[in-house]
Amino acid sequence: MKIYRIITPILLLSAFCFLLSASNVSAATNISSGVYEHWAWNDNIGWIDFYSTNNVNVALQKIEGYADSSVGFIAFDCATSPNGDICATSNFGVSNDGAGNLSGFAWSESVGWISFYCGDLVPSCVNFNHRVAIDGSGNFSGWAWNDAIGWISFNCNNSGIGDTCATSNYKVKTSWVATSLVGTLLSSVTDTSVSGGVAFNSLAWKGNQPAGTAVKFQFASANQAAGVGGTGLIDSAYRYAWNDSTGWWDFGYPAGNVS
Repeated sequence: MKIYRIITPILLLSAFCFLLSASNVSAATNISSGVYEHWAWNDNIGWIDFYSTNNVNVALQKIEGYADSSVGFIAFDCATSPNGDICATSNFGVSNDGAGNLSGFAWSESVGWISFYCGDLVPSCVNFNHRVAIDGSGNFSGWAWNDAIGWISFNCNNSGIGDTCATSNYKVKTSWVATSLVGTLLSSVTDTSVSGGVAFNSLAWKGNQPAGTAVKFQFASANQAAGVGGTGLIDSAYRYAWNDSTGWWDFGYPAGNVS
């Protein structure tokens, strides 16, 4: 049913969108103010506007604020609902895994819970296989599901509805984009250049650390003259690393079993 019911109403977008003003830009939202870039669609309630409330914000771990629709506001986060922070009585939200894969539930006073990922439902993904995601350019895609009104589309390019972008080029777009959560710095050989002794080497991390992330270091040692891949016990003499805060690290400590 979703394949055919969605096409006819979408034709109204061209006339409707030109009535909107793109000048009311708010720093509280990172949803695009572009005429065609802040809309989701549902066959029963029509357009869902992610920009007009000026408070929908895509963050590293969640979506904050609420969108507007013909049946009232749709809240994405209990802490920033239209009624303020209601998490003490109703703890809900739409989560972001940091890579743009969304999950969890939004809430509407009129139609109830809106699922952004079928894995949160029981039975999981059996009857309603769906997920909303954000790509590397900030474009939303995919479907959300509500028991009362059915499917909600976030992009005219969604599979299953044909090429509707030719008649109604809608989507939801944000300036937030996923960044790498894991980075690796690999050095195959660290040479102290000291014959028969050791020397200090430094390893530093520099950058802006996003909220909810951590910076970690891992040291590996090979008991061989050069290259990587050697195995064996740590050398009895050359077994120490140094940190200005914690002091010496003893890789040859017998109880440590470093190999």
